[in-house]
Amino acid sequence: MSTDKYRQQLQLVPEKLEARISEKRFLTAVEVLSEAMRVIKQPELMEIGALQDLRIYLGNQETVGSILMRFLCVTDSILVTGRYFGGGTP
Repeated sequence: MSTDKYRQQLQLVPEKLEARISEKRFLTAVEVLSEAMRVIKQPELMEIGALQDLRIYLGNQETVGSILMRFLCVTDSILVTGRYFGGGTP
């Protein structure tokens, strides 16, 4: 895929990510974030200064991704076992 195509796809990520989260489609949100992080870290894209703001945004969203993954794991555990073992409230 060309660098311009990657750049165009990456510019849509914030909107896609926010939409998935607001729709409570957390697994899809994590997938969107993970794919964007994989793509934006490619060496040929590191040279594009116009993507710097997006790199910062995605870096900040990694924390959100971690929280969402924890939430998904806890929810899955509750659904499978009917109990929460993580300590505190899920």
